[in-house]
Amino acid sequence: MEKVIIIRGKATEVDKIVQENRIRKEMGLISIEEGSPKSSEKKEISDKKEKLPPETDSKNI
Repeated sequence: MEKVIIIRGKATEVDKIVQENRIRKEMGLISIEEGSPKSSEKKEISDKKEKLPPETDSKNI
């Protein structure tokens, strides 16, 4: 099973991580792609951040 990890941070720090894993990439053990998350991934991230107010029923109003 594949696992996808999105790394966010300062460009220099992300570049260090990519450089540290260059050999694994060359061996075909991992793939490293630049870009933004796919639209479904963006929605999932925003859904996690969204906070909803507690629900109330009509009896409490």
